Amino acid sequence: MQQYEVGSENVADIVAEYLEYAIQHILCTRMVYPKSSFMEVHKFSMSLEVLKDPHLKVYVDRNIKKARDLLASGHLQRCVLVIAKISTGEVVERWQFSMDDSNSGMVTDLPNLHNKITQSLKQVGVCFLPPLDADCSFKILLYTDKSAKSLGESLTNIHPHLILHGSGDSLEMRSVDFPRWRLHTAVSYFSP
Repeated sequence: MQQYEVGSENVADIVAEYLEYAIQHILCTRMVYPKSSFMEVHKFSMSLEVLKDPHLKVYVDRNIKKARDLLASGHLQRCVLVIAKISTGEVVERWQFSMDDSNSGMVTDLPNLHNKITQSLKQVGVCFLPPLDADCSFKILLYTDKSAKSLGESLTNIHPHLILHGSGDSLEMRSVDFPRWRLHTAVSYFSP
């Protein structure tokens, strides 16, 4: 049985892979793009959707690679997927994947970890949110600790893209325990 030790590059790879598939799974299940914009793959013992559009794939891949590098260096605090109306820029959903290093020293086997990832992705796919009632686009935001600036990262202060106060609700998802990090997932959404 394959084991992953704390600090292993493999763990950052697995977390990044989870984020990549979770983001694309959300984009498909929330119908940000039509189903025809995705192709089905089998990963983590389940069918998931991945983007077909090369420009969107490059955008997602570039952000996931940056997230992976920041995670491996211990500087990534959270990754956020923002879904906003194209016409107004109003944020309708804000998916937040927060990292905390409370799992230092934990060792797990790969099949157990994949099972936890599968359960989390299934929960993301079946959460009951209001339908998106307008054409939307998305952004991926990466939040780091303050010491990331010393790494020469070209990260700037970015608009947080929050749901307007008083017009939203939130839902906490099941956390995934990775060998070094606990990943908390939550979605804030516009509630008419």
